[in-house]
Amino acid sequence: MPSESSKPIPHVEELLVPVSPERGYADYLAKLAEFLPHSISQFGLVLTTAAELRQTPGKQIRSKDPNQSEETASLTGLLCPRPPPHYLSIEMPITTAAEAGSVKTLIDVTISGHAVTFFPRCEEDLMKAAIDEAAKIEQLDASKAADSATETNAACYLKKATADPVIVAHNQNVRILLSSIVEYLGELRAGGGRENSQHEMFYCVNDVWMPALRSLGNLTKGTRAVKFVMTEKKLLENEAAVVQDCERIEREEGLVLGPMEERDIQQMINVNAVPYSEHYGRHIIKTSQCFRSKSGEMVAWAGSHEDFSVAALHVLPAYRKMGLGRLVLMRLALAHMRLARSILDTLGADAKSISSETLMAHADCIDDNHPTMVFMERCGWTRVGIHNWIGLLTSSAN
Repeated sequence: MPSESSKPIPHVEELLVPVSPERGYADYLAKLAEFLPHSISQFGLVLTTAAELRQTPGKQIRSKDPNQSEETASLTGLLCPRPPPHYLSIEMPITTAAEAGSVKTLIDVTISGHAVTFFPRCEEDLMKAAIDEAAKIEQLDASKAADSATETNAACYLKKATADPVIVAHNQNVRILLSSIVEYLGELRAGGGRENSQHEMFYCVNDVWMPALRSLGNLTKGTRAVKFVMTEKKLLENEAAVVQDCERIEREEGLVLGPMEERDIQQMINVNAVPYSEHYGRHIIKTSQCFRSKSGEMVAWAGSHEDFSVAALHVLPAYRKMGLGRLVLMRLALAHMRLARSILDTLGADAKSISSETLMAHADCIDDNHPTMVFMERCGWTRVGIHNWIGLLTSSAN
């Protein structure tokens, strides 16, 4: 019998089932919602896909809302000549351990023009096992261990991953799927359906799956970030106060809120902790908010990543302690929620089952940026875990 490593890798089409654009994404999101916020980045990429489908010839999906605001309409201009596929994996049966024979791995995957994200639905249960183990080792209660979101939890998970047959089997299934995805991306690139790059970028990978990625090849340095979320319900509760504060800032300080522009890209890149290309900077400003002085200088700003997480939040030193960071953050998050609802309203009745307490704005903060983490929590955002943005070097890099 051939060893696991010598078996041929199944093709993506054998492992993944596309989520039908014709049916829309709302019914799928309704099913995925019970796993939020654990799959929040995946959720954002589904919305990105839906927005792109709206703008693609032959796939026009128009809003049912005749009163759609000009601001919301402008946020949907995400033209993509080849819409990214969104997939739901088949239930991959675990066969590597007899005692785990009834367990199955269900994985959600989005392949966009620039990146891949995947969410194994067993993730929460496996992390809970690690947290419980961390609580025993550190003699802490489970809630404190979970809140700390430290290296300890990932280390305990990895320890269990080498001994627990169920976790071992889930990891094996994830490796098989990722191997298939990497081969599929190579096919897309070779066929001209994907830009020629030296690596494949993976968004928001939970710490627990990093060994599976490492097993496929060399990883770039990447970015490790803490995920923060805020519910639509909480954002709407604060909206009136945020609008009033923006009006006061304009009246008293002469600072006007509006979108970022092409001329702002280099300024944003120059001060950002993570280096962005000018090309990606153009994407970030598509959905953005900033305050400008009377002279037109951008003094506080925030934009959006591909997965609709908040990007590049910054306030110039001379303008701090005025509340500008909180205001651009909240106004941008509200814009994300309006866009999400606008898209969902066009894509199926099941969108109504995604409650205001489940739909969430999200943001990532580099894991050593403690001042920003404190700022996010003061603004009312909740910390939900650590994820990695990582590149996987492939053979095409040679």
